[in-house]
Amino acid sequence: MAFNSIVELCRHAIDKHVAGSDLIITAVRSVDAVSWIESIESGPWDHTLRVDNVDTTKPVSALPEQAEFVFIVHGMVSSTQVITNNIEMLLRYNQGEFLGKAPADYYLIEEDYASWEATNNESLLAYQRTIKVIALLKSIADVTQAKANTAGEAIFFATRKIVMPLRYDANSLVSVPSDDEISKLRDELFLEQHKTARQDIFKRVITRFFDQELESNRFAQFLRRFKEIKLAYDADLDLYISGFSFDKVREEFEKKKLDFVVKINATSSDIMNKLIAIPVGQGLLASQMKSDAALIAVNWALLAGSIIFAVIALMLLVSQVNTLIQIKQELAHERETLKRRANPTYSQLKGMIKALNRRINLHCYWLPATLVVLLLITTTITVSTFNHFTPGAWGPFVTWFSSKANWLVAFVNAVFAQC
Repeated sequence: MAFNSIVELCRHAIDKHVAGSDLIITAVRSVDAVSWIESIESGPWDHTLRVDNVDTTKPVSALPEQAEFVFIVHGMVSSTQVITNNIEMLLRYNQGEFLGKAPADYYLIEEDYASWEATNNESLLAYQRTIKVIALLKSIADVTQAKANTAGEAIFFATRKIVMPLRYDANSLVSVPSDDEISKLRDELFLEQHKTARQDIFKRVITRFFDQELESNRFAQFLRRFKEIKLAYDADLDLYISGFSFDKVREEFEKKKLDFVVKINATSSDIMNKLIAIPVGQGLLASQMKSDAALIAVNWALLAGSIIFAVIALMLLVSQVNTLIQIKQELAHERETLKRRANPTYSQLKGMIKALNRRINLHCYWLPATLVVLLLITTTITVSTFNHFTPGAWGPFVTWFSSKANWLVAFVNAVFAQC
């Protein structure tokens, strides 16, 4: 009750702060203040009452109502009932005594938070979650040992020895993972199936991430990179449980790559052989055109054949592009599956996947674009040759279309005239 009374007096004080081992409270005399101070005086702390900057032995109850006074509680150095100015001071308290566990009762002046109350303060919630992270790391560490100004050291033996001092400050609290993330990792690490392997894999991930990190920064970086570490752990665990190895994954992907290459080549070579012949055929048709008036019908037939060839070529190109787009989508699906199931392996195969993707793009876009340009050139040559050898051949069509256009214009004008 005495500690609760200190908290209540602080909350109703004009000013309060901790200086060294003293809690200095400036307040005004009231019925409640008298009751709280009498409760505090029954506790284990020495205290001083100061009025008008003069220490006095008079009880607070003897002061006039609303009189201002300073009440000093000495020896606030308990490990079970703690008052500090803020969360930062709590983390520094007694060489980091409360980095890994909270005191039984504590009150933070600036945050106006007592440990027995609920809170929405994110820094305080993050502090509580950090204690859970420290407990988790200690539970899977090979060795833990005490160290000043830390919550201890967690030592992991995997491919190398990694020492992680469990030290952090208030700035690190912004990076603490959520309760759900911490609980999920703890549940996975202590799942009975493959339990030893799970923890060994996690230690290897920690070694991989922090081998080159400055020792004093490792725990703060662990908090900041928690999600990244969890993804790496999931990927390595998936490889272990699935019985995969990098060589096996590479071998399987090599087979799939060969299948993709065969599909690409089969799609392209089958159609390209036909497409390349079409511009050549158009050139031959153009070479058969004559200037003889008696052969105008032949020239028309040759022109029509050339245009039909061009249309067929375009249809074949569209078919090829659609087929290659489907193959490209299959490759994208394989890539995403590999990335999701085994991200480290995906990173090592990324160059192979990009090369295959470039190959598809070449056959899907660049070669068809080149053939379209070639078809435009050969079709233009055929039409130009037709115009050269058959001057005026388009005249009847132009006249017919003009008459139809004139008739349509006259019809529209007549309709508007009736309106």
